[in-house]
Amino acid sequence: MLKMRFAPLFDPYLPASNIPAFEKVKAKGENPGYNYEFIDFHSSNISGIPLHFGGWTVVTPIYKTTLYCDVCELPVQETKMHGKTRELHVDNFLELARDEKSKQELERSDEVVFKELNKYVNFNSVYKLQCGRCGRWVGKGTSHGKCLDEVYGVCKYCANTMRKILD
Repeated sequence: MLKMRFAPLFDPYLPASNIPAFEKVKAKGENPGYNYEFIDFHSSNISGIPLHFGGWTVVTPIYKTTLYCDVCELPVQETKMHGKTRELHVDNFLELARDEKSKQELERSDEVVFKELNKYVNFNSVYKLQCGRCGRWVGKGTSHGKCLDEVYGVCKYCANTMRKILD
């Protein structure tokens, strides 16, 4: 599941958001934006020789996971994550390395792992905060400096709405 994301580099020139003021975009504790892509798999082996028991082997897929700032949609962190460990028949194991369809099947069956992303990634170390108004996650780092409004303590979208209300 690889999606292309584009950061709105020219915010002043883009049309306004269709989301009404302070509408919840994400629930408290919900995952920030992310993408994942199957890159490799680990199998049971001894000194590099794969183990097969009665024609079956144990396989764990590895995914490259990219977390994004929900405000500017720029990448915050890229990490490797393991999917669910499963037993595969030797024929399917050999197929896994070269068949795109079987890789997509693995990704679909591992979506459950990514729905519980907070168990594998400490969001407090990667994000400044989750906006209390709309629920967007604000990334840490210099490239995300304008995503958080320090005056109101919310994301830039909610802060702009607050300014319009107060003016």
